[in-house]
Amino acid sequence: TNRMEVQNTFTRDPSTSVCISKYPSIRDPYEHQTIYVAKSRQGKDAGEGVFAKRFIPKGSLVALFNGFRQRDTTIHSKSMPAFSDYRIALDRCVSLDIPEKFTNLSAYRATLGHKACHSFQNNSVFLELNHPRFGNIMSVVANKDIKCHEEVLVSYNYLICQAPEWYVHLWFEHLRENENLTEEEIYQTKKKEARISQLPLNVPSPK
Repeated sequence: TNRMEVQNTFTRDPSTSVCISKYPSIRDPYEHQTIYVAKSRQGKDAGEGVFAKRFIPKGSLVALFNGFRQRDTTIHSKSMPAFSDYRIALDRCVSLDIPEKFTNLSAYRATLGHKACHSFQNNSVFLELNHPRFGNIMSVVANKDIKCHEEVLVSYNYLICQAPEWYVHLWFEHLRENENLTEEEIYQTKKKEARISQLPLNVPSPK
C-alpha cells in the first residue's frame, strides 16, 4: 500500500478556516477500505462520484465530510474565496467547505464524502459525526443497503430558492417522475416556493 495513503498512527487534526488538514494526502483508513472515487453515473456533467468497495449495510458509516471551517459572517480573503458548491452546514454558525483547488484528489483526499453526488432517490444521508482525527464534521451514512460497486448518492437538501439551476431542474423532474405530481400540482408547488422566498422561480418544461 502507498505510504502516502495509509499510516498506522493518527493524531488529532481538526480543520480551521485556513487549513483543511495537516496531512491532506493521508486517507482515512475506514474510507480507504469502504469507498472509491470514479466517474459518476448521474449524467455526463456530474463529474466524479463515490462508489462502494464492499457491501455496506443500512445504518453504516459510508464516508467522512471534512472541510475548511467557515462562519457565515466570515469575510473571505483572496486566498479563501466565497463558499463553493461543496459547502455543507455543520451547525447554525459553521459550514464545512471544499474550495475548487482542493477538489482534485492530488490536492486533498483525507476524506471523500464531498465527492458523493446528489439524487432525490438517495441511498445515503448526511449526519454530524465527532471523529477522533478530524473532530466535529459531517458524515455520509447509508439509509439503505448499498451493494458493492453501487454509487453512493445523497440528497443535498438545498433550499429551492437558493439552489443552482441544475438542482431546480432535477427537483421538478423528480416531482413529475417520482412523486407523480400533475402539472397543476407542480405549478402550485412553484407558487408556494416563490411566495416563501419572494423570488421568481421558473418551471422547466416536461421532457
